[in-house]
Amino acid sequence: MFYSERNTLSPAQQEAILSEVAGMREMLQELRDDLGIEGRIRGGANSIWGKCAVLAVNLDMEGFWLSDKFRIRAEPDIFA
Repeated sequence: MFYSERNTLSPAQQEAILSEVAGMREMLQELRDDLGIEGRIRGGANSIWGKCAVLAVNLDMEGFWLSDKFRIRAEPDIFA
């Protein structure tokens, strides 16, 4: 397994966080409505791609810096 994540929060802690996030969403919606800003919906694929792109850059940087020292390759290619 390359990466794993474990949620160690108790059910009460999880509920508290979800409640706080719901409150923030309400506040942002009120602000959006007050300012007359039109909301946008972002697809799940876009969100996943964005997170993967950030991860790819972080993973590739170590190889890039090593390649600079050892001349393995000229530049990182995160879109290969």
